[in-house]
Amino acid sequence: MPELDILFGHMEEFDERESVDGQPRYRPPEPARFAGATMLRRDAFHRVGYFRPGLKIAEWLDWCLRAREAGLRERMMPDVLVRRRVHGGNTSYRQIDHRPNLVRAIKESLDRRRAARPPA
Repeated sequence: MPELDILFGHMEEFDERESVDGQPRYRPPEPARFAGATMLRRDAFHRVGYFRPGLKIAEWLDWCLRAREAGLRERMMPDVLVRRRVHGGNTSYRQIDHRPNLVRAIKESLDRRRAARPPA
């Protein structure tokens, strides 16, 4: 098996508003491609580069897209690495005005890949 650069794990998530008798009800584990559920090689991180400032809530997506463009090898393992509590104060809820950065990161990745393609 080739050496891996990035290893993602799974996440169990619960919404605190759905707790029963004060006990969380976890949703079934699902693949988690976010920083908290990721292990990666230091040299892999440096090959891709640092997070781009100014991309609130999209910095990880941008980094992962650049990692794929750089050809880093990744794998999803079945283990749960994170238990995540969802609540009204989550960054994804509080910083809704930064959501366009997610689309921006995807568009910039598409533009880089198109520019790297040889002319037809």
